[in-house]
Amino acid sequence: MEKFHLISFRITDVGGSAFCRRKWKNFYANTSLLIFVVDLAKFSKKYTTQMSTSIDEESVTVFSELSSNAILKRAHFMIIFNKRDALEEQQPQLNAAPPGGTGHDEPTADRSASLSMIRSEFLNQVTSRKIYQHTVSLLNRNNVESTIIESINSIAKRNRIPLPT
Repeated sequence: MEKFHLISFRITDVGGSAFCRRKWKNFYANTSLLIFVVDLAKFSKKYTTQMSTSIDEESVTVFSELSSNAILKRAHFMIIFNKRDALEEQQPQLNAAPPGGTGHDEPTADRSASLSMIRSEFLNQVTSRKIYQHTVSLLNRNNVESTIIESINSIAKRNRIPLPT
């Protein structure tokens, strides 16, 4: 059992494989907060000058199904976009030169643009509820639970949600 201020809660990692997802419905009834972790390293890093990114469609589909599930209609949703540094490492920086030209070596690509596009793919799936979100890197973290609590704190501050005292 974890504790967040005066609230006790249990974190259950139910796994994300197709086999595990069949068992998820056993947890829906008593869920008050669903934390959906998006592995940013899974997204294709194909860049063009238009900054198009191939989205991990399975993750988006699973999130969309969860957010529209009638049993979860009272649950709050949080998306943790994980492995931001892995996404950034795998993205090539674009050159300022026009196609076929010789340009500068300074990068002109806004690395946050692809992250924004990925976020939009998830957040645009849901229009009927507020989705809380946070971006982290758990690559070098040993304690997932403390990172989740830090994310909850950050989201609460950004959204001016009063924390229990």
